[in-house]
Order: sequence, then C-alpha cells, then structure tokens
Amino acid sequence: MNSFKDILKYLSVNDCKLGKIISLINPQKKSNNADNFTSLVKIIIGQQLSCAAAKTIVNRLKKNS
Repeated sequence: MNSFKDILKYLSVNDCKLGKIISLINPQKKSNNADNFTSLVKIIIGQQLSCAAAKTIVNRLKKNS
C-alpha cells in the first residue's frame, strides 16, 4: 500500500496542474477514528444536507426575483 505522501508525489509528477494545486494547498492526511460504515453514513448525510441547503437557497432566490 502506498503512503499518502507517495500518492501526492505521483499525482504531482503525472499532472502538472494538479501538482501546482497540491503544492499550493499542502493537503494533509486526515486521521480516521471512526469505522468505515460510520464515515460513509456521515458523508451521505453531509451530502444530503448540502443538497437540501442549496435547493433552499435557489428557491429563495427565485422567490425574491
């Protein structure tokens, strides 16, 4: 298994645009304290809430135009 740093290096070498972004933001590996199922559920809930929030904002903009 490759390390996070190895993966970033590979991506940077093989895609110059992505390499610039990687060097600019300097991503860090997030520690994972939760089990995979819990993490998946949190991601799904977050996406659903984001979609609902976006829909609410668009509807408010349409209503006020």
